[in-house]
Amino acid sequence: LGTDRAEVISRLGSAVKRGIPVALHSDFTMAPARPLQLAWNAASRRTADGKVFSPEEQLTLDQALRAVTIDAAYILGKEEEIGSIVAGKKADFTALGMDPYEVGIRGLDKITIRGTIFEGQAHPAAGAGK
Repeated sequence: LGTDRAEVISRLGSAVKRGIPVALHSDFTMAPARPLQLAWNAASRRTADGKVFSPEEQLTLDQALRAVTIDAAYILGKEEEIGSIVAGKKADFTALGMDPYEVGIRGLDKITIRGTIFEGQAHPAAGAGK
């Protein structure tokens, strides 16, 4: 792509600043389904070698987490059913090994998944509790 094009890919920060909700997703099976990695990418905009592309396009931690939860549900037209924990919605959620607000953007991609609750059933992650 080259540096010039890479600098302007995914202008999520500009969209959010204009009040446009954004969602982060993976084209699974072409890429791993790792929402916290996607949130980290959008918030840090850091390459594998540590360079930050277009820091003005970075999302805040809260914006990045919304992009994989409530804003993603909104874009799907399902915000009344999913995307947040509210009475009357499906209580499907992921249990994290650390609080994203304690580890911040720098630690977001390192958070482990303890398990999920889906349709009232607990599903521990492989190796959880070890």
